Amino acid sequence: MAWETVSTKRLFEHPHHLPIVEDRVRLPDGSEVDWLRYGDERDGYRVVESVTAICQRGDGRVLVGWQWCHGPQRDVDEFPGGAADVGESPEHAVRRELKEEVGVEARHLAGLGSYLWSNRRYPGVFHVFLATDLVLGEPSPEPGEDVRLEWWLPGDIDEGLRSGRLQNMSTLASWALFRARNPGAI
Repeated sequence: MAWETVSTKRLFEHPHHLPIVEDRVRLPDGSEVDWLRYGDERDGYRVVESVTAICQRGDGRVLVGWQWCHGPQRDVDEFPGGAADVGESPEHAVRRELKEEVGVEARHLAGLGSYLWSNRRYPGVFHVFLATDLVLGEPSPEPGEDVRLEWWLPGDIDEGLRSGRLQNMSTLASWALFRARNPGAI
């Protein structure tokens, strides 16, 4: 059952980050609570579509990036990707992000599916692609992007997830979509 929004107030705005909004909501039982979320179209903001790619070479190895993340204060695993620009299709966005972030051109892209990346706080969707027939080049990262790249066998990624070495939510969800379509990849 949908919650009724009683009032909304903007708490935080920044030109490069999602705004924070506080809604006063009425729950189905009639009680009211304050609910924090990222701003979206209801508040005059654009919902950000995001993309990621599982890049797989002809030998089966998959590209895993490691990048310093300020929140957890450590290098965190990731598949390359990022946000789509206004009016940009997910396929175009993932091609652009691959070139910029890791210097990869994919001659073939296949959609694997999508998932809500913060369903309790935001309606944004992450689109996941399998990138193959790769041409490796030089990245042109944005400021603050310093990605260390490794090529892993699919079975090693499975083990990294089991052991907890790989913990990024996006890595977990993207790999689940890959495995659903490629269960036998070693």
